[in-house]
Amino acid sequence: MEKKNKLMISIIISVIFLLYVIAYRVFIYPKLMIHSEAISASFAILLFGASSLLLGFRKHNNDKWTTQFIKVVLVSCIFYFICIYAVGLVTGYLNNSYSTEISLLVDNLLFPWVIIIAIELFRYVFIKANRDNMVLVFLITGLIYLFEINFYIKGDSFATFDRTFEFTTSICIPILLKSIMCSYLVYYGDYRSTVLYRILTELYIYVVPLQPNLNSFVTSIANLLLPFSILVVSTKIIEENVLYRSKSKVLFKVLDIPVIILLGFFACVVLGIGPYKLIGIETGSMLPHYHIGDAVVINEDFNIEDIKVDDVIAYENKDGLLIIHRVIKINADNSFITKGDANNTPDSLYVTKEKVRGVVKFKIPFIAYPALFFK
Repeated sequence: MEKKNKLMISIIISVIFLLYVIAYRVFIYPKLMIHSEAISASFAILLFGASSLLLGFRKHNNDKWTTQFIKVVLVSCIFYFICIYAVGLVTGYLNNSYSTEISLLVDNLLFPWVIIIAIELFRYVFIKANRDNMVLVFLITGLIYLFEINFYIKGDSFATFDRTFEFTTSICIPILLKSIMCSYLVYYGDYRSTVLYRILTELYIYVVPLQPNLNSFVTSIANLLLPFSILVVSTKIIEENVLYRSKSKVLFKVLDIPVIILLGFFACVVLGIGPYKLIGIETGSMLPHYHIGDAVVINEDFNIEDIKVDDVIAYENKDGLLIIHRVIKINADNSFITKGDANNTPDSLYVTKEKVRGVVKFKIPFIAYPALFFK
């Protein structure tokens, strides 16, 4: 009887979830668009609360797998950000369209943060309560997918064949794969790895000052590979059933410290957080010191008066492009005459202090080569 009651409650919750998805598309978004995020956040909280009350919030017993899932998610996301921001070395970066002021940042993050946590907790409660019923597991995975895809559908998403194809490949398929991956991690672990994944991949856009200027094709590939790789590695962990020997665990934690510090510093550089920024070299104008495919780290926190002859600077030309050239003379008005080391003549225009974006500190050979292929 208890099993039948649980099944009936799960079906009722699923129907209510589906009705909300329909109501959001038919009424809430068209009529109450300004409040749609707040309404969805409230619904997600109520959904989690009701499912916890009716189905029970079960404590997960296998923290060993969950710990490994969290590591896989964290490492995969770091690698993902390094890759997409490395591509940005060639394709360029865009300023964040969201304000990074603290007050506005809190407003922008509030409802997405609530929705992510509430929905992932609901996913956990529902799947754990119906772990022996794969039909319901697949059903709730699909409903959560429809719930999320609703936020991306706009009036012109399916206006033409090209728009439909772009929306399907860049939005629909990656989100479907993400939902499948999250349900898999919850099925064998708990909600912590999925909450971490979604916070890292969906909320970073509100925080970082720069975003890589990627076309829809590159974005689609990146957003497919990330959940797919996590799914593959997590499946491997489950299949092997033996994660690490005790000695390997200790060694892994010790070796992790400098690696995490290095990756954290590199992530800050490519994200544009802090005074340092990474820029890819696209031309041979600075040969033999800087080759095509090299990347240079510039310091944006500099004193213009400290720049001297023979320094290499990054400046913005009249077309808004960032140029890496050497200072060969400083004029009386404190403007700079610059020249590429491989060029026969100096640059035609003087560089005023307003155009200087940073001073080159050092180079990292060849790391921008892969990004060149995406341009």
